[in-house]
Amino acid sequence: MTIKNATLTAAAVVLATGLAGCWDATEVTVHNPGEYKGEADPLLAQSASARTDTLTKRFQLVQADR
Repeated sequence: MTIKNATLTAAAVVLATGLAGCWDATEVTVHNPGEYKGEADPLLAQSASARTDTLTKRFQLVQADR
């Protein structure tokens, strides 16, 4: 086997392995536009003023060091 054939064989094995690792037909999720199917947002259960206070506190915690 020449070096060229060995290189082509190695490249084909790497390509086949890489493509095989990307295939998983059981995990396909179809999303419809405009529909959120995640968990409910706990902030939406609060009143507008409580939500504003909570978001302001979160912002201050993150941005205080800047």
